[in-house]
Amino acid sequence: MKNLKWLLLALFIISTCTASLLAQRISIRGHGGWHKKQRSINLDVPIIADIDETSKVLSLEFLEYIGEVRVSVADANGNIVYGEVVNTQNTSFHIIPLDDVASGSYELSISDSENYAE
Repeated sequence: MKNLKWLLLALFIISTCTASLLAQRISIRGHGGWHKKQRSINLDVPIIADIDETSKVLSLEFLEYIGEVRVSVADANGNIVYGEVVNTQNTSFHIIPLDDVASGSYELSISDSENYAE
């Protein structure tokens, strides 16, 4: 039984390390702020963005309902390469395929009528 616990712990550590190597977390800076009811954990921007450079997929996780938001990805010249309105009531995850996008620097923007995060 003791060996089984150590084996499960080792598998958990390996899977956590492998997942962190494949995905890169992107920090999102907010302008304004998401005005919601106070909770025990106060987050400036209730969104987590992860990019998997291998599969060229950007995933967004909305940690709370923030209404309809405009999600866009722009290249270094400001050209929008992806844009969509997402209703966070219907989904807490949103996947953005980037396989048709050339390598380079891009800006992710998420906004509603009052708030803006990039």
